[in-house]
Amino acid sequence: MRSMLILAVLPFTLLVGCADTATKPAEAPKTAETKPAEAAKPQCWSSDHNKFFDVGAKTEISGVKVECKATASGKNAQWTGAK
Repeated sequence: MRSMLILAVLPFTLLVGCADTATKPAEAPKTAETKPAEAAKPQCWSSDHNKFFDVGAKTEISGVKVECKATASGKNAQWTGAK
């Protein structure tokens, strides 16, 4: 019974040991042209249109008029009924 347990755990132990020894890719040199990535602007996804919409965009989804509005935190956006 113990030998079966050891045989079951052995492959996972070897995989974890190999994962720690992986080489890391070289870092690209930083130049004056390199700019930090801008924070992603919140958008709303529409599967009817198969694309993202920016905050403030109005459209019709499944026959309902909706507007893409930012959430209170400003990090995300969601569809709300358009007026």
